[in-house]
Amino acid sequence: MVSPLSTDKNTCAPDILDVLVGLPPSAQVLFIQIKMKHNYINNVCSYELSESVQDKTSTAYKLYSRYSSKLVKAGLLVRLKADHRRQLGLPKKDNITYFLINPYLVRCKEYALADSIWKQYS
Repeated sequence: MVSPLSTDKNTCAPDILDVLVGLPPSAQVLFIQIKMKHNYINNVCSYELSESVQDKTSTAYKLYSRYSSKLVKAGLLVRLKADHRRQLGLPKKDNITYFLINPYLVRCKEYALADSIWKQYS
């Protein structure tokens, strides 16, 4: 469920669509790829790096890094640190990055847990 940033009915707050429109098309595509692995219970996404992106000196990795940073700066998602990954019971795997989608923009079933983790990054 898409939700606005504010619950105050007298103010107009941006929603996920407003944030996505302000991003470059390549960052939008990356967000869609990440969202395809979205867990609707806790807003966690596991994104597996393709072979072309696995080499950290490659142009593909630099572009992935640039666009994922734009998504983080836009407030759409955060990269989960090891402590939070363990708290959520997510295994450490090579070439997989775990992201948390902003629970204010996309509601999940375990909103309180996602919100508490999200607040630690802001």
